[in-house]
Amino acid sequence: MKAMFSSSSKTQQWFRDYAKNLMNSYKSLELIDHAVTKGGGRENQVFGLLKLLPTRLSLKQNVVVMDSQDAQSRKFDGVLVDREFWPLLFQKDNTAVVMVESVYVAFEIKSSLGTSDLQDIFSKSESLRRMKCIAGSLVSPPLVTAFSYQCPNSKLAFFDFTAHSQKYPNFTPSVICILNQALFGLVEKTGTILSVIEQPSTSNIPVMFQTQEDTLLIYIYLLSRWATAGTDSVNIFKKYSDKIFSNLTAFYFDADFIHSITSDSSVLKKARKCFKGNYNKSIKDVYRIARSEIGLS
Repeated sequence: MKAMFSSSSKTQQWFRDYAKNLMNSYKSLELIDHAVTKGGGRENQVFGLLKLLPTRLSLKQNVVVMDSQDAQSRKFDGVLVDREFWPLLFQKDNTAVVMVESVYVAFEIKSSLGTSDLQDIFSKSESLRRMKCIAGSLVSPPLVTAFSYQCPNSKLAFFDFTAHSQKYPNFTPSVICILNQALFGLVEKTGTILSVIEQPSTSNIPVMFQTQEDTLLIYIYLLSRWATAGTDSVNIFKKYSDKIFSNLTAFYFDADFIHSITSDSSVLKKARKCFKGNYNKSIKDVYRIARSEIGLS
């Protein structure tokens, strides 16, 4: 995808500035030797920006989610939770325990999205999405999303995201944002039309939106869409930068390729090796190399 458009809206320009500020702060925090302080600072920066989201749901940090059977999730960096009608189960200093029924989406913040980080996101998603949700919950089960400041190899990360989503379809994060690079998401296909969907399932197609410097704007749009479900507000918000949405394109792997890499571990390793290298090639070029390597035309 080209480096966006010659004429950008003021909304685009503001969100690009937000993204620049986030990255500059990220680099400044890198100078701190204390890992916990550095990590906490980076999380606070992201959640400070997420205050731009509609306030229909409350943003809460350092949260453990619990269900009526006393099952607990692993701790999430943050959640969007309904605090108008649902009580907290526990609050102590900077940590809270909330009812699973009150949670719409859980967040993870990563400094850099590598293989182990992606595995951790899927693992936390599984701990949440296996929970029992009593009828009347906001969304059943809650959604999971992740934000990463950077990614050393987004092509490899998307390959791994796709492979994981096929192995664990119901635990797949709905969206992963890599600042100023790309969004990984899920769509359903009707003819030639791709529609972004929230709830992961076995029929979803993992996609990579190469959004570059407008990644943050589109991420906030998607989160706002979740937070204001049933209203027209995000459709109006989209009109403030309509060109970017109308020109948005998605990359995804063909069904035969996905079947091949998920049916045979040796084929997966061979294809993955192609994405692990070839840093200077586009994802489409690397994909062609990988298809040839595993014997697909």
